[in-house]
Amino acid sequence: MKAKLFLAGVAMSALSSVAMAQATKVDGTINFEGKITNDTCKVSSVSGDAGTINVKMGNVAADDIGTVSAPKNLVGGTGSANFEVVCKKGAKVSMKFAGKAAELSTDKKTLRVNSGNTSAGFAQGVGIAVYEGTGATASAFDLSNGDLLAQTEVPAEGGSINVRFAAAYVAPDATKIKPGIANASLPFTLSYE
Repeated sequence: MKAKLFLAGVAMSALSSVAMAQATKVDGTINFEGKITNDTCKVSSVSGDAGTINVKMGNVAADDIGTVSAPKNLVGGTGSANFEVVCKKGAKVSMKFAGKAAELSTDKKTLRVNSGNTSAGFAQGVGIAVYEGTGATASAFDLSNGDLLAQTEVPAEGGSINVRFAAAYVAPDATKIKPGIANASLPFTLSYE
């Protein structure tokens, strides 16, 4: 009887070892990737830290829309942005536009509105151009990789860099403008070292 109990115990122990071996089988790998940087830089606006910069374009009459080379309404606050890039300590920081080719004109200076939506209620025949300044000589940025902020050095103790731009609705052919909602989004990258 003791022998049978002993054999039953050995059998249970063997089965338990096999079950444990199956429970610890390696089925995959988790990879952790990252980088440690010296500093953290961020975009800061009047309304606080921002991963998103909101630009109010306002209500613009179709006959107040110019072309990329001759924009209208670059002054007066509408379509302008003013924010800070803030770094805790010294860094080399830059900011670039990162528009996708499908959302840009062939020359990469105009952003499509409404992602090209042609449904009723959405504007047609217009885009948005972003400019370095507001005067008659204002130059439109390349929205695919243009430098909104060329690499700039922040002092060792840290600080902020002011960044400004102006945006305007533009149209290649004013006779093809249809009024409606005209919104768009443009990604950017902030790099620092």
